[in-house]
Amino acid sequence: MRMESMELQHAVFETEEKGRVDAMWSDVRLHAGDIPDGWHCYAVRGGDGGWPPCSIEKTVWVNHAGDIWIGYNVLDSPMRDE
Repeated sequence: MRMESMELQHAVFETEEKGRVDAMWSDVRLHAGDIPDGWHCYAVRGGDGGWPPCSIEKTVWVNHAGDIWIGYNVLDSPMRDE
């Protein structure tokens, strides 16, 4: 079995609830084994056109735009563009 290589890019999200969120971005879905200890993984939901992103959630099945690693828990107050 061949695993897909993972390229991470630095990404910055501006949110109303948390302000600036610095993260590492992956276009492919990440799995628990991909995430280093002390980091949190979240899925980014894209809009109906794919971009811009409209929410950061624990799991996204529809309109999945990518996954991010963040060094702290952001789901204390979910970030949504509403």
